[in-house]
Amino acid sequence: MKYVLPLLLLTVVGCKTSYYAYQTSMQPSTTTDSLFYENDSMKVVFNLKPDRIAFRLDNKLNDAMQIRWDEASISVRGKSYRVAHKETGTFKINDLQPLTTIPPKSYTRDGLIPTDNINYLNLRNTSPLVYTSTMFPYCDYGKNSVKKQAELLKGATVMIYLPIYVAGKYAAKSFQVNIDDVVASSKQPTSKKTLRQ
Repeated sequence: MKYVLPLLLLTVVGCKTSYYAYQTSMQPSTTTDSLFYENDSMKVVFNLKPDRIAFRLDNKLNDAMQIRWDEASISVRGKSYRVAHKETGTFKINDLQPLTTIPPKSYTRDGLIPTDNINYLNLRNTSPLVYTSTMFPYCDYGKNSVKKQAELLKGATVMIYLPIYVAGKYAAKSFQVNIDDVVASSKQPTSKKTLRQ
């Protein structure tokens, strides 16, 4: 029994938390900002969050733009995922997702969450609890499995497919995000280009 306390102290002292910053580039990209694209009709910026790919899409046209969510998808290292977004929510991931219409000269903010990462925990006498698995770990809290998940993303390609229609005509856009490096630090990153929760 006298050996238990020193072992516990060693376990607590030896547990080190690491934070991860993702250095990224995108194709096509039109600026030095790594996850930004602009053309005559749209402007879009992406942000890798722990549980989703957040984005802002600006419609620069005089016509409305629509996103058809049931056709949207992402892939990580070649594995494709159906996505849910903010309006669909986490309880209706198997329902048809209504279109989002972006009026002329307007924008929308949303996020792409792989439906495979949305989980339900059923507890007795309560509504199910919903939690989303992490795609891009931000902090490992000393867990080696999370550290390994973050390190495996170095060199990964993330494809984002947004099915966009303008005046009823198909004008889909695909974006390739490259995770060029994953940098671990004992301090929380503060740069605007790092992953933030």
